[in-house]
Amino acid sequence: MDKFNEVCRLHSGKDSLGGASFFRTRKQGDKLIGSFLTATPDQFKAEIAKNPNFKLISVERVTPKMFLAHEAARQESL
Repeated sequence: MDKFNEVCRLHSGKDSLGGASFFRTRKQGDKLIGSFLTATPDQFKAEIAKNPNFKLISVERVTPKMFLAHEAARQESL
């Protein structure tokens, strides 16, 4: 998260989703995949592109079911 914050200045909104909210991580093989919910996907993509160590895999419109699953997910680490 520290590396992300070095290049990305998007954060949760005070009363809204904001630019980068509900951060979660999950293991996928030997990699750690980070997930965010954002109200500003174009700005989020531009911020991620600033650091070559990050790779944006996908951007999806979130359904209520996906939100609940994301919120309930536990953080994983390597």
